[in-house]
Amino acid sequence: MTDSIDRAQQTAMHLEQINIENARHKTPVATATGECLCCGNPDIEPGRRWCDKYCAAEWEQRKKVGISL
Repeated sequence: MTDSIDRAQQTAMHLEQINIENARHKTPVATATGECLCCGNPDIEPGRRWCDKYCAAEWEQRKKVGISL
């Protein structure tokens, strides 16, 4: 009986760890708004989300750690 409970607990812990890892690797979706999503610069091309690669990297990093912009 104990072996079944131990296996079930190990399986649950393993699945929880997989879910945590999957959540960490998800990239948030960003929609173009007409201005840079990081710094708010309105002088960007239509359809773009960031004014440069630095703002894109900053936005992605903040989203990964849960900081709202």
